Amino acid sequence: MKVTDILDRLARWTKLIIKTDSSSIGRQYAAAIALVAVFGLAAAASILLELATARPDILESSRFGVVLTVHGITMVFLVLIPLFPAVLGNLILPRAVGAPNTALPRLNLLGWYLFAAGALTVILAIEIGGYDGGWKMLLLPEYAARNGFVALVVGLLAVTLANCCLNLALVGTIFSRRHRSVTLLQLPLFVWFFALGMLLQLVVLPARVWYLLLHIDSRITDSLTPSSVAHVFLEFKQQLFWLYVNPAVLSVMLPAVGVACAVIGGKQERRLPRQSLLISGLALSQLTLVSWGQHLLTAIDSEFVAVMGSMFGLLTLIPGTIIFGLLLRAWLQNRPSHGSINIALLGQVLTFGVLAISGIALATPSLGVHLHNTYVTVGHLHFGAVGIGMIGFVAGVMYWWPQVSTRNLSMLWNRMWLSGMISGLLITFVPLLIIGLGGAPRGYNDYARGTQGAHLVAAIGGTVLIVSLIGWMVHCWQGGGKRSHTVISRDTIPETRSST
Repeated sequence: MKVTDILDRLARWTKLIIKTDSSSIGRQYAAAIALVAVFGLAAAASILLELATARPDILESSRFGVVLTVHGITMVFLVLIPLFPAVLGNLILPRAVGAPNTALPRLNLLGWYLFAAGALTVILAIEIGGYDGGWKMLLLPEYAARNGFVALVVGLLAVTLANCCLNLALVGTIFSRRHRSVTLLQLPLFVWFFALGMLLQLVVLPARVWYLLLHIDSRITDSLTPSSVAHVFLEFKQQLFWLYVNPAVLSVMLPAVGVACAVIGGKQERRLPRQSLLISGLALSQLTLVSWGQHLLTAIDSEFVAVMGSMFGLLTLIPGTIIFGLLLRAWLQNRPSHGSINIALLGQVLTFGVLAISGIALATPSLGVHLHNTYVTVGHLHFGAVGIGMIGFVAGVMYWWPQVSTRNLSMLWNRMWLSGMISGLLITFVPLLIIGLGGAPRGYNDYARGTQGAHLVAAIGGTVLIVSLIGWMVHCWQGGGKRSHTVISRDTIPETRSST
């Protein structure tokens, strides 16, 4: 290859990564998150392979802890939380509000650079440093691994700042009158639900930064720790952790609801009960913000915090069920013509039922105190993250694909990968929920032989789920191959009338 060819290629790549238009940034986010997701799914595959047998035979206990930490941190903080705003927010949201680009485009681009650098730092820090304290990061590592742990915290701080830049740019696009060409009342429902999710993440941002700074240096810890809680510092850290993680994770549900509104309502979104959905969404976001205490039933001495958190956690089911019921009725009355989207919505219906039942059990103090450290919490988290969040994202990508690509995704492959995701999710986590109800603890690679059958079934289902997720990502990366004979309408964003 000639030098001029190399320089020309470098110039094209440089021009690509410094573009500030939201479409380019959204695609760059999609590529980065996909790479991180593959890494996290590989860690999940290793965990499931190890759990297929009742005794440790592939991963030693310390290495098992490292792999669990890799999977938890990457899939929650590097994939799940930024997924909707980073990809669909950048690709779809600006044109839905009539804006040519996001507000603060340079800040948006800075967010992508911070995310890429932070994600790479996190992965390298865990792998090289060997931190095995889990995704909660409540326990400090041994002194020899201190540098790697600090690098992990710095990487997570960079990702946190990236999320802040991203959410500020998108929230500014929605609410700044300079950028949108429609009034707030004319905004599509999915834009409002995206906004609620992003605002929720911005509200808990100080607690997230505060928690991470506590891990960098003892002098910072001393200066940021109130003297009144110094004697119960570990309890204080756990409260601070759940104060930001619980709303940040549950905020993913709000954009997923927004996608459901878009794919069910289509251009005729006004047929949906707009006011009821928005009020319920606002109530869900507010209750999510104060329900973090339900995770502390077995962790702290303050019964008031735990009981109030459980009460608010149970109350979140009311607006959640109202939203689910309204959208289910609308879906049954007017099913989209896109068959793959109907499969995705059916999967969300199935997982919502399991999610609601397990959520009630965990939020009820008399049950939650016994189930908190069992597989019930694992199943509950994954049914929410994958069954509602990830499948909702997949439905959004399929629905808006004609807006961002000149090629159509294959309907056949879409149905196959989606069916694999849904069946794999159920096969994996329903058996774990069942043995979790019997008291099977989570986070161990050495368990009672009587539960090996459930673990083996979960390993098979996990394989189906992981293969389906990776297969779908490859299918999207290839652009759907040849043009599909089934053409989806390009006019998939609800109509918005100019306010001028």
